[in-house]
Amino acid sequence: MKPIIGITTFREKREKGEYNAINFGYAEAVIAAGGIPLFIPIMSEELTMEMLESDVLDGVIFSGGEDVAPRYYGEDPILQIAGTDTKRDEMEFKLLEEACRRNIPVLGICRGHQLINVAFDGTLYQDIDTQVQSAMGHHPKAINRDELFHSVSIKKDSLIHDIFETEKIYVNSFHHQGVKKLGKGLKATAFSCEGVVEAFEAIDMKDRFILGIQWHPENLINRYPEFLGIFKAFVDRAKER
Repeated sequence: MKPIIGITTFREKREKGEYNAINFGYAEAVIAAGGIPLFIPIMSEELTMEMLESDVLDGVIFSGGEDVAPRYYGEDPILQIAGTDTKRDEMEFKLLEEACRRNIPVLGICRGHQLINVAFDGTLYQDIDTQVQSAMGHHPKAINRDELFHSVSIKKDSLIHDIFETEKIYVNSFHHQGVKKLGKGLKATAFSCEGVVEAFEAIDMKDRFILGIQWHPENLINRYPEFLGIFKAFVDRAKER
């Protein structure tokens, strides 16, 4: 049986009401990697626990979206914070905590990468442009989501290196925040040219699968199939459950 992969969503306000929304690229990538996607709405802690207790999920993808509220890593917001959703933050922190406790593989993409880092007692640059010395471009405005934008250096002895089999790749980029202090139990495995962490993984990946990716591989898989390797590695691990 194919593994069922939960994918978190964000709240989007439209003229006709409020929606739970997500880029379909996440589901497309999971399907291509051999999994079954299941979108997870923002809901209460009690319902989140009931979902996990039903043992329906074999893996969880924490998707992109709005900024993680700075209070969760002990800071007040600076001017560049555009918006937060603490209802989503709290639900996803609980989902992550329980997924890790149950040894369910987790993959964080963009905001999800940042949320995992905060959950493991890390901190974030609230705005790379103003807080990182010699910051390069990370969030272009007029660009397609499947466009490679900047380089990333990859450390050997890492899952990302195993996937791409090279020490340098180019990625797309749509984030103004990034990892500042790395969370406990994580090791950084890829960096932008000015040193922003672009990927991390659990120190004990053989025992638990925790992978954070700062770029958006789900939007690259059709034009650059090598990025599907990230999802294949994740879904393959989920199959083991």
